[in-house]
Amino acid sequence: MSTVQSVEVISSLAHRQGDQIRLVLHLPEAAAPPAAPVEVRLRAGKRKFIEPATARPATPGVILEATIPASRLGRGIWSLAFRPAPGAPFEPIEARLLTGARQPISLIPGPVPKTRLPEPSPTVRTPTRSRGRRVLGRVVKEVRRRARR
Repeated sequence: MSTVQSVEVISSLAHRQGDQIRLVLHLPEAAAPPAAPVEVRLRAGKRKFIEPATARPATPGVILEATIPASRLGRGIWSLAFRPAPGAPFEPIEARLLTGARQPISLIPGPVPKTRLPEPSPTVRTPTRSRGRRVLGRVVKEVRRRARR
């Protein structure tokens, strides 16, 4: 079973370098990096792809570095995962990568919010009469009242 890897906020970053996006993730709870290459998976809805990454030891944990062609990402919120060794399952990373056209790249560490605001209750508007109709109604009442006299 794979565990969700938390991300150290201070030493993790994502930024654009020309046509590339450089992603540096400090995973403090990850085991020591293997000698084999690691992979980072990015997924946004049905779009997903895998990029090679390098892993180096950190205190504590591991630092992953990957360079991703910006043209592959496009716009979206990308969930991240990494494969610590060939054939191993991907381990989700508790961070998302926010990308947009002509906007800065943003690494959002932490879990995906689970709370959602409740749907607003539908408001039933009582029909209001326009000012003209109200005045006309008063005039008609007054005319009827005077006609009865």
